[in-house]
Amino acid sequence: MRKTNEVTLGAAIQSMLTELNLRHGVYEAKIEAMWEAVMGRSVARHTTKIQLNADRLYVTVDSAPLRNELFYSRLKIRDVINHELGADAVKDVFIY
Repeated sequence: MRKTNEVTLGAAIQSMLTELNLRHGVYEAKIEAMWEAVMGRSVARHTTKIQLNADRLYVTVDSAPLRNELFYSRLKIRDVINHELGADAVKDVFIY
């Protein structure tokens, strides 16, 4: 009997993302796509920039009161984002 090196498509894609160091770019795109659904329309409307650098999420908003509110919700934001991604991609959240 012959052995085969069969791998599922999902496993092959995950392996490729890891080898090419593209995982953070994919996570950043997913975070941007789900931001309104996770955070709500009013927060998304005032969000001007979302950037994932290494394991840090940088969020820029155009409202000082909202910035202050989000600052105190950083841990919850991190946990919700990681839960939705299904990975521990975000270690810390910075609000600007």
